[in-house]
Amino acid sequence: MGETATIKAEDVSLPYGGKMTVSLTGTSVENNAFTLKSAEGATIGYTIKNGETPVNVGDTVLTVEAGNASGATELTFTEPDNVQYSGEYTGTVTFTVAAALPATFIATVDTALEEMTVNFDDGIEQSGGEAQAEQPTRFFAQAVRPDGGKTDVITGTKSGDGITFAFPAQESDTAYTYLFWADNATGDAPTDLTAVPYTAGTAAYAAMASGTAEQNITLTPVVTKVTLQHSGEKSFEPKDGDALTVTFSSAEGYNVQQGASTGTATQTVTKNYVSDETIASGTDICHFYVLAPSDANDVDISFRTHHLTISGISMSADTRIILSGDLSSNSDKWELTEAQRKEAFESCFFDENGDPKGQIDVGDYIFYSDQSTVERFFNEILGMPKGTYLQPINLFGYTITCIDLEGHYVTFYVNDITFAIIYNQAQTPTFEVPTFEKDW
Repeated sequence: MGETATIKAEDVSLPYGGKMTVSLTGTSVENNAFTLKSAEGATIGYTIKNGETPVNVGDTVLTVEAGNASGATELTFTEPDNVQYSGEYTGTVTFTVAAALPATFIATVDTALEEMTVNFDDGIEQSGGEAQAEQPTRFFAQAVRPDGGKTDVITGTKSGDGITFAFPAQESDTAYTYLFWADNATGDAPTDLTAVPYTAGTAAYAAMASGTAEQNITLTPVVTKVTLQHSGEKSFEPKDGDALTVTFSSAEGYNVQQGASTGTATQTVTKNYVSDETIASGTDICHFYVLAPSDANDVDISFRTHHLTISGISMSADTRIILSGDLSSNSDKWELTEAQRKEAFESCFFDENGDPKGQIDVGDYIFYSDQSTVERFFNEILGMPKGTYLQPINLFGYTITCIDLEGHYVTFYVNDITFAIIYNQAQTPTFEVPTFEKDW
């Protein structure tokens, strides 16, 4: 006690980026206490310092970086000043030597996508063929320890066809899980590969390796590439100033360790036309990437005052889906947009000031029309077959019920207002339903 001990390493040979450490990992006393004990059972405490710094169990006392053949440090064992009983006191301190070696991975990116065509007119699916996703422009990796702790995210360096990820020195006896991510997004780099924010519309790739460092990692797509294609007997003919929008659900993020997307957000892709075009059958309209939150997705397409929905499209990762169908005005898949239907509904029953229209009679508002016009109102505006609906329907912000006395009249109850449309009497006011032509 009261003397120094030299911890020394000689003839050290480490690869570039490696390091050797000597750590104080335990003592011979219960709970790793800094205590000496006599044969009679008396105990005394002591301390250890590295210079002026106290040393505790678990502390590293010597580090030798690669490129240095040797290293040394002196530890001071402080003699206790509270000895009550004479005798010989003994105890041991355990030091552990460990080599921390760099982990280097050489990765490649597989951009190949399995291709599938879905005809949204008849629902027929046809697989076969192969497509390519866009190459990534950013490359990231992160190591996860068994206790869940993570290293900082490092950036990969592209050289030729490969990407090199060089991790700092890691503990040689620790089995890490290595996470890899690549994309062609811009903006801030991810700081945690278990919660990567997804940039809508970008190509993204991931891979994972467990255990000790490995070579030849392959990153594969975690997104679906979707192509919208016109296919029909008549051309799709957008005009200058038209816009076609595609709306669908996409995940907000990705957990590379779990291999799963996280969160859900609505994503919209817009194709703007700056001149009149005549688009023949078999022509691609646009493409986009989806980080699918589930295997089934609905795709909504809007053009002018109409829209159509393609339901239940399976969007598996590493796949290109071609949504092919008739986008021309011939297609019976087109329906009026919700906003257009609401505007038409209100124009039928209310004036520009929001007041009820029609001829008032004992508190009811009366119109005259024919059955075909009323049928068109049900089908195009309300989106349901003509008939009686006694259970309240919530539509366009209104509560609606109706009674249809076939061949005589139909009565609509809109909130607290009653409208009656009498059939086949040539009187005014006439119940007028807007006409929406699909002419493009």
